[in-house]
Amino acid sequence: GILIGRQTRRVEQGFAPTRNHSRTRRTRHYTRGMSELEAPLPEHLVRPHIRNFQPLGMQHENKPIVVLRDPTSRAVSQYQMGYFQGKETLSFREALTKEDDRLQRMIAGDESVWKEKYYYHAYRSRGLYLMQIKRLEQHFAKENLLILESGWMWKNPKDALVKVEQFIGLPEWTPDEIFPENTARVKAHIDEDIIEGLRDFFRPHNQALFDHLGWEQVWK
Repeated sequence: GILIGRQTRRVEQGFAPTRNHSRTRRTRHYTRGMSELEAPLPEHLVRPHIRNFQPLGMQHENKPIVVLRDPTSRAVSQYQMGYFQGKETLSFREALTKEDDRLQRMIAGDESVWKEKYYYHAYRSRGLYLMQIKRLEQHFAKENLLILESGWMWKNPKDALVKVEQFIGLPEWTPDEIFPENTARVKAHIDEDIIEGLRDFFRPHNQALFDHLGWEQVWK
C-alpha cells in the first residue's frame, strides 16, 4: 500500500520506469517542489493499537492508494523475507501453527515489541483485507480511495500508473519501459499442502472482500 497525501506525489514503490533512471531521479519527477508525507499505510491498517489515522498525518483530504495481493502468496513472501533476514527462525508450518499464540503475547506486550514482531509473524491476519479496508472507509470518502489488485497492476503497469496519476491529479506520464523492483531472488521451499491450507483459510474472507469491492474472483 502507498499513502499519497494532498501535498505528496511520490509514486515509486514497486515500479522502476527505466533501468537507466536512479531512484532519486524517479522520485524527483513526482516530488519536485512538494513535501513528503511519511505514513507507512500497510502497517497502520493492521495494527489494532491504532484507532485513529489523524495523528499519523493521514487527514480526510489525503487520498490513500491500496494495492492488494493474493493473501496466500503475500503470506508466503512474508515468511521468505523474514526467514532469510533472520527475523523468523521457525519453519513456515510451525510459524502458522503458532501464529495466534504469538500475536496474543505480542498484544499483551509493549508497543515496541508489537511493532517489531507483528510485521514478521502475522502471516494470516495481515491478509484479512476486508477489515483493513473498512477501517480506511471510516476515515476517507470512497471517492478518495483507490484500491488496486496487484496481479492486474503487474500485468498492466502502464495502465496502473495512468490510473494512479489520474486519481491524484497528476499529468499523465508513462516511461518507455517499466519493470518490477524488489522481487525475491531466493525462495524457501513451501510444501503444497501448506499453500492449499492457506487458500482454504482465505477463501471465505476473499469472497467477502470481492463482494464488498464489487470485484470478480481474482484469487484462487
